[in-house]
Amino acid sequence: MTEPGHDTGGGRGEGGQPALVVENLSVTYDGPAGPVRAVDGVSFEVERGEVFGLVGGSGSGKSTILDALLGLSSARASVEASTLSLDGTDLRSLDPEEWRSIRRSRIALIPQHPMTALAPTTSVRRQVEWYLGAGALERHRDEFVRIGLDAVLDRPDDLPRAFSGGQLQRLVIAIATFGSTPEVILADEPTSTLDATVQAAVLDALTERRAALGSAMVFVSHDLAVVAQVCDRVGVLSDGELVEVGQVQRLFSEPEHPFTRSLVSAATAPRRSGAGDLAPSTDGDRGEPPMLEVEGVTHFFGDPAGRRRGRRNGEATKGGTEGPALDGVGLRLAKGRVLAIVGESGSGKTTLARIIAGSLEPTSGTIALDGIPLTGSRSSQDRRSVQLVVQNSRSALNPRRSVAHALIQAQRVHGLGDDRTDRRNRATEVAERVGLKAEHLRRRPSRLSGGELARAVIARSLLLSPRLLILDEPTASLDAQVKAQVLELLARIRRDLDLTVVVITHELPTARAMADEVAVMDGGRIVEHGNVEEVLTDPKTPQAKALLASEPQLG
Repeated sequence: MTEPGHDTGGGRGEGGQPALVVENLSVTYDGPAGPVRAVDGVSFEVERGEVFGLVGGSGSGKSTILDALLGLSSARASVEASTLSLDGTDLRSLDPEEWRSIRRSRIALIPQHPMTALAPTTSVRRQVEWYLGAGALERHRDEFVRIGLDAVLDRPDDLPRAFSGGQLQRLVIAIATFGSTPEVILADEPTSTLDATVQAAVLDALTERRAALGSAMVFVSHDLAVVAQVCDRVGVLSDGELVEVGQVQRLFSEPEHPFTRSLVSAATAPRRSGAGDLAPSTDGDRGEPPMLEVEGVTHFFGDPAGRRRGRRNGEATKGGTEGPALDGVGLRLAKGRVLAIVGESGSGKTTLARIIAGSLEPTSGTIALDGIPLTGSRSSQDRRSVQLVVQNSRSALNPRRSVAHALIQAQRVHGLGDDRTDRRNRATEVAERVGLKAEHLRRRPSRLSGGELARAVIARSLLLSPRLLILDEPTASLDAQVKAQVLELLARIRRDLDLTVVVITHELPTARAMADEVAVMDGGRIVEHGNVEEVLTDPKTPQAKALLASEPQLG
């Protein structure tokens, strides 16, 4: 990778052309109410060896552009361009077989969610060999080690779920780049769901592969700090139009377009505000008895004597032998407080959240809410009292049914509401509370933006009147502006309903913005717990210090 803002050190292909040329790209969808222009006259070039960033709000057209560059646009999309060229090859008139050939060898895609590119029921060895040929693990052993995939070499016959998110993302990078020399790598939010330390490792792996191949890269991200760290130039998208393009350091330090200025402002606002603006209070536990008590919780996946979770290369790995997923975890949280749980990928954050919510049983230990044990078979009232809002909002809703159906169904399952009309009225009322309109309720999840989906799943949980709300990565994958809106929404809901909240997050700015206190997890244990400003300003443990040191910063 070259230093942002300087000569890329790359160049043009053999014919003197850039690696990628996009001129006047427009993508129009055939929508229910008529044509919808998703991308409107976008133009940019990427030189060989250069990293070009694309940033913008949710629905701005970033993913639509990548689909067009991959020949994967929807059948109901019309794609037009004056030029769409890959190292001199005109992409506009390729047939399906030619597109497949391009995707196999000349364009590499690094997706946002690696599990969308991997078969969940097939071993990683077999999947690597699908793409790279028989004996690929042995043939590329040194390269796998170089990008931190020792665990895959040690356990090649495990399924993808046996590996952490960071390892899976590096595996996708390996599959996409070890068997060919692509002219262009398309990276679609490749680190949006990863904590700071694992994000840094994945970015290092991606940078190493791109530099070794001499490829150009289009790097799509909502995280401006990561873009500033990785990219040479950046283009800003707003409503399908490219409103500003420039060297990354200049553009983020002296943005010219109003929309770019708003993005930069939104990206830096949580860091400037600290806990005071959005968090409810920082006055200790107010002398109240704890609402939530977690005592000595331990959890093993599978056989406690065999399939345990260990650590390799500083990252938790399923299938090791060094310890359980959770190891004697204990914490207390008073009513009305907000606790952020942070830590590396695989440290046990989501496992703890699932155990508190009742979707996973601990191997040992107890969970209590207002002094009443919650372990074992929970009553309907206990299940309503603790609600978990999962990370992937899109997968949490039935893609074939409307949002209104999801909200009504949640009430029916829990025996709430007098009849369908009453449930629909309650759904509408709660939807309005979270900023959704009637038109959003009529839509299917695929027709909602990331921010709208986040609001919908929050509404579904609020309909059940929980006393404890657990939010698993509530702002992951959201752009800076939508993230700020969701954070403000959550702060208002917490105040209005006097909720107690546990936030699982890999984003330290989100922890600062939302929480009163923070717990740092490592290797299945809580290694530091205290006031959010103290822990995230003057951490005492090496693990907390490492998280802060790895946090990317804008400017």
